[in-house]
Amino acid sequence: MFFLNLDIVEDEGKVLLLEKFYRENIDFLLNFSNKYFSDKTKAEEAIHEAFVIMIKNEEKYIKEDMDEMKKIAISIIKSKSIDILRKDKRYVGVPIEDLQIYIDIDKKVEDKIIKDEEISYLKNLLKSLDEISKEIIIMKYFKEMSAIEYISANQINRTSMNY
Repeated sequence: MFFLNLDIVEDEGKVLLLEKFYRENIDFLLNFSNKYFSDKTKAEEAIHEAFVIMIKNEEKYIKEDMDEMKKIAISIIKSKSIDILRKDKRYVGVPIEDLQIYIDIDKKVEDKIIKDEEISYLKNLLKSLDEISKEIIIMKYFKEMSAIEYISANQINRTSMNY
């Protein structure tokens, strides 16, 4: 969908970053854009326009951090989706104040999507920890115990504990 525009990007590293971002996130971006449209073509158009903007402003929008790039893409897709909806004659006579409720709802949905992904990522990280590490995290962050309290509660020799 957007590869036709990649010849604009001179930095090969940024081309690879953008391709990787596209491959890893296209389904997510399509689902996000589909919230605005019943027509898949319009959803794809919003994504395409977002990538064109990202490519034209590569220094500003193409980042090493994929999560940061996803937030940027979501924001641009949201704006482009609203622009496409405005061009639709159904919304021409509607004051922006009446459309504001949809914009506020979308912001909450956008924040929830990002938060859910972060929670999922943290859950996967916690699953990979051994039991002792999990116990230390629980005591430190949920029970708010200091390292000294942890040592006392678990009868660990202070010299064997690195904290």
